[in-house]
Amino acid sequence: MTPLVRGVSILGYGMALLCCRAALLSVGMQRTAAVARRLAKPKDKRGYPVDPYGVVRDVAVAAALLPMRARCLEQSLVAHIALRRIGVDATLRLGVQPYGFIAHAWVEVAGRPVNERGELIRKLAVFPRPLL
Repeated sequence: MTPLVRGVSILGYGMALLCCRAALLSVGMQRTAAVARRLAKPKDKRGYPVDPYGVVRDVAVAAALLPMRARCLEQSLVAHIALRRIGVDATLRLGVQPYGFIAHAWVEVAGRPVNERGELIRKLAVFPRPLL
């Protein structure tokens, strides 16, 4: 964990995942995405490097500790917001596989997925426009 990310604990990411789930269930994807856009404005641009994989790992650990299953969309939304707030240019992406339907969300930094393996993404038709 980098010093910049220490401001958010595993508990904080867990709370964010729960809020994300509640927002998706109560107001839907469009309104949740609108709130996420506002929350994802950079707040902290310090001079030392940030490890985006550390943020993603901490979100995944928080998701594993929850009594419910945090889906890829929820984890990716929380990771995206956290990365953007600390000044990392992250992009939230969505993709689908139409036959044998699979939908998936992930975060990219500099065009590379940070919370997903490339082999799954290569099977998906990626939406041309990033979600956030």
